Amino acid sequence: QKLKVKKQRIKVLFQSQIHSIIQNIKKTVLLSEHVNLFIIRIESETANQKMRNFEI
Repeated sequence: QKLKVKKQRIKVLFQSQIHSIIQNIKKTVLLSEHVNLFIIRIESETANQKMRNFEI
C-alpha cells in the first residue's frame, strides 16, 4: 500500500515537472518569435535609412 502511494506521488510529481518543462519551451518559442520579428523590423528600418541616406 505504501509503495503504491509512493509510486503515485512520483507519477504526479513527474507529470507536473513535464508540464512545467513544456510550458517553458512554449514561452521560449514565443520569445524567440518576438525577437525574430523585432530583428526583422530593425533590419528593415536600417535598410530604409540607408536608402534615404543614399538618395540625399
